[in-house]
Amino acid sequence: AEPFTLAVMVQNNGAGDARNLRIESARPRIIENEKGLLIDFEILGTQVNGQDVQRSLTANFGTIAAGDIGIAQWQMEASLQGLFTEYNATFEHVSPFGDNRFSLIKNVAIHELIRVVDASQVDGDDGLPDFLVNDLPDPNDLPDTLYLSNGSVMAVGLGGNVVVDRIPTLANLRIDVTAEMTSGWSYLRMDDPSLGGFVLIGVERSDGSVLPPKNFWQTDRTFIGSGQRPVLENRIHLLDHESTGRYTFVFSNGDVAGPEVISFAGVSPNPTNQAISTIDVTFSERLADITFDQSDIRLTRNGNAIETPGVSIAHIGNTTYRLHGLAAITAEDAVYELHVDTTGITDLVGNPGTQVASYRWVKGEAVPVVLNLVGAPQGLVTAGTESIDVVMSRPISLETLTVADISLSRDGIELIDAEVTITHLGETVYRIGNLGRLTSDDGRYRFAIDASGIQDLNGTAGLGDGVAQWTLDATPPKLLAVIPPATNPRNIVVQRIDIEFSEPIDINTLNVADLTLVRDAGPDNLLANDNRVFFEHRFDNVYRVHGLNWVQGFIADPQVATFTLTVDGSGVSDLAGNLGSGVYSVSWTIDLDRPEPPTDLALTTSSGPVSNGLINSFNAQISGTLAEPGLTVAVRDMRTGTDLVRSVVSGTDFDLPIRFSSTGQHQLRVRVIDPAGNTTDAFMDDLFVTTEPPLVESISGIPSEISSEPLDFIDLRLSKPIVPESLTLDNFSLTLNEVELLDTEVTITPINGQTYRIGNLRRLLEVDGNYYFTVDTSQLRDLAGNRGTETITTIWTLDTTPPVSNVTAFPVTVTASHFNVSWDGADGSSGSGIQHYTIYVSTDGGPFELWLNNTEASSALFEGRPGRSYAFYSVATDRVGNQEAKVPLMEASTSVFVSTAWQNPFNRYDVDDNGEVVPLDALLILNQIASSRRQGGIVFPIEFQSPYFDINGDARVEPLDALMVLTEIARRNRSGNSEGESGASQPKVTRSTAIAPPIVFDNEKGTDWGNNGPSSPLSDEGSGGGDAKVAFSDWDDDQWSVFAPAVADDRHKQPDDEDDGRELADAVWGQRLLFW
Repeated sequence: AEPFTLAVMVQNNGAGDARNLRIESARPRIIENEKGLLIDFEILGTQVNGQDVQRSLTANFGTIAAGDIGIAQWQMEASLQGLFTEYNATFEHVSPFGDNRFSLIKNVAIHELIRVVDASQVDGDDGLPDFLVNDLPDPNDLPDTLYLSNGSVMAVGLGGNVVVDRIPTLANLRIDVTAEMTSGWSYLRMDDPSLGGFVLIGVERSDGSVLPPKNFWQTDRTFIGSGQRPVLENRIHLLDHESTGRYTFVFSNGDVAGPEVISFAGVSPNPTNQAISTIDVTFSERLADITFDQSDIRLTRNGNAIETPGVSIAHIGNTTYRLHGLAAITAEDAVYELHVDTTGITDLVGNPGTQVASYRWVKGEAVPVVLNLVGAPQGLVTAGTESIDVVMSRPISLETLTVADISLSRDGIELIDAEVTITHLGETVYRIGNLGRLTSDDGRYRFAIDASGIQDLNGTAGLGDGVAQWTLDATPPKLLAVIPPATNPRNIVVQRIDIEFSEPIDINTLNVADLTLVRDAGPDNLLANDNRVFFEHRFDNVYRVHGLNWVQGFIADPQVATFTLTVDGSGVSDLAGNLGSGVYSVSWTIDLDRPEPPTDLALTTSSGPVSNGLINSFNAQISGTLAEPGLTVAVRDMRTGTDLVRSVVSGTDFDLPIRFSSTGQHQLRVRVIDPAGNTTDAFMDDLFVTTEPPLVESISGIPSEISSEPLDFIDLRLSKPIVPESLTLDNFSLTLNEVELLDTEVTITPINGQTYRIGNLRRLLEVDGNYYFTVDTSQLRDLAGNRGTETITTIWTLDTTPPVSNVTAFPVTVTASHFNVSWDGADGSSGSGIQHYTIYVSTDGGPFELWLNNTEASSALFEGRPGRSYAFYSVATDRVGNQEAKVPLMEASTSVFVSTAWQNPFNRYDVDDNGEVVPLDALLILNQIASSRRQGGIVFPIEFQSPYFDINGDARVEPLDALMVLTEIARRNRSGNSEGESGASQPKVTRSTAIAPPIVFDNEKGTDWGNNGPSSPLSDEGSGGGDAKVAFSDWDDDQWSVFAPAVADDRHKQPDDEDDGRELADAVWGQRLLFW
């Protein structure tokens, strides 16, 4: 039998008390083991919060205050050794209404318990257990965490590098050990230096403190799991806090009981007239001799302690020791009493005694003492006593012996009364009678005579007392129960059976003759005279019968049988000798026949049966048929090593929910287990969980946006194979102007496992417009049954019609050599749109030539030549390549009459814009040319309007421009045309609206005076060529008066008031004037 512990820690995290908390029906189950063997176990007891162990399944916590913790432990025992590989616990809070609707359980955490330990080194001795667990996975399953009874959690480090000074021997069971330990809590696992030959009973630290007994332990095997046999090795395990790193290990040979005094000898007769020189003391076992010395003995004379300086102690054989040197101190007549205190005496393995034994004798004519109590029961008896004879050391005065000197108690209650009789039987013997009525009930009795109140015939008072103690047990034992096996029916033999009596029994009176074991109610007792049967006292009143397994074998089919064990308690006696009573029987069935494997195994999901091993959901149902009712079905995922479901099936058909933990390959083992534990496995292989829906990976054959060619087909590629029947025309829509085009002549052809072609489309796609092709995958099913979830729409435009374009019309003539040409076009409401234009130009009616090729612009600046005429037309191309078919034909034309920003728009020959064309206009041009050459060229501000130097509008100032002015003057003089010609009678050219006041600009100095003009004349120094500058200007009402050089004709001459050689010229209209 292998004992182990299951424990639960309950923490009240709420704000109120948890009243009357208890855990009921807490029977654990070992549901499966890797060897396939049935394992019996039993609960030895339940302990709550460190209280006494109760033989119960219910853990009653009582009230757990807010923030407090309750701890329960179940002490269990298994019939086989093994390693727990998985744990599962379920707790339900059942309300007073009988359900768990108002559950108060927040969560349940499961931990692999290595050992129940004592953390009193840090939390004080609170009487509650602490738990050393393995929370973190590691190859050796070593502990790493400590859960304290106060709810805190501590990390545990690992010690190592152990050095042992010697091997323990029977002569020296103390050894020194050093190790490297971590700070805080540290766990050490080391080889057992005693090789399992001794029991480790103590660990002392180098600082003098000792480890709690729960914090060190020995093991003789290490479990490695995976169904392998354990490794037989002797190890010592140790848990310590803030270790010093140095220890003393104290071993024992297994004997943990200290020595007791069995008897004294050396005084005979008693009383004696001789001094006593030696007294022999016999112990229950051999002592560690050096531990028994004078400090362990005390000798009194007439109740007073006396010194024992000459007393020595020697071992004389076996377990007897002799005290020498007593004669000198025992010569006086007196009452002597020797006391041996065994608490300072140890046996060979260091166990100390626990008692103080006494030996009394009388020397010579001393005071009267009680020498013996004849007839007083001793130990455990089955009947009371009617009388007890008191033997005194000398005759006493009878009247001094009264009931006041006598005590008789049962279980501490005094019983002596006035009806007790005292009779002198002769010499020194006195009978205390009429006790039968007081000693007939079961209990613990104590009878005592106090000699201090008794006097001898000389009136000498007695000394000491006489005491007798016994226990009366007149009640015979009764057989209460034969505890049935934990599992029934079963597939292994019953090795042992526990039986329970009403009280402890004498195990030597329990033998195989009290047992009867029959098979299938047969006549033969299978245990008759079987000497392999033996008995063991377990605890309290429970006894175990071993050796039942040998006679439960099978020879032939059927491999099923029922065995009945009957126990007869009439031949069993208790410790007092009372014969027992009661007959009790228990039966069990051994069934070695394996169940038939399940049939019709199938998986289904919410979308239907799984027919090809492909599963489209983590959640599924597994179903099948059993050959018989009452079997357990356990399903395990062999790929992940997890149990999916376990259920007892009342009928023969089962349909159980399971949940896969991952996608991918799986194999299910469906194990059928009969009530006896026999198993049969069936497997579901080549399962594949895939939950991804079929997706559209690509749609090919459709242009990205626009096409000029109708489509013949569309190819649809999916992310995975599908059920072909799930792909129909109902999955598609093809529309033009919201009109559905697909008809029954459209074909769907598989290209490969994942690509399908939608064909015979050209006849439907020949009309220009915007086409919408939609794929709805909601009806698509992959081979696992997953349905699509997406709807995809692809849009493209069919455009087979060329665009149209034209050049925007011009004025008949333009007055600038650079002029803007504009064009536009259209591609219809369903067209793809114009991509670019090509513009052609014809000069003076000549052939059209390419001007702009494939331009996306809608206008451009054309550079013409004055006096030329130009014609234009455009050709447009749309975005799919459709090109406008057009015969070269003028769409817009114009003739160029060049006018530039430096050309007077009123009269191009009037350079100074004064309404007159005179030689001064030509001179201004020539001055400009000369000045530009000297200064490296001038760029005129674009806003300048006057003077206008570009006569022919070619954007250049050349002598040709001055020549054109002079030519024009000559032409007009010849023709008599007075327009703009000089002469006193020539009228001024006026404008219909005044323009902004001029800004007088000094070209050389770059001075801009704004509207106010200068307040003093400018110097004309450095003006080059003697050209004068503006002297000053003045604003008068709505016109400027500008004083200019005397270069105008005579009609503009004014008096030279300042005699500075300058004459005043009026300039009206408020225009801007520049002078050089």
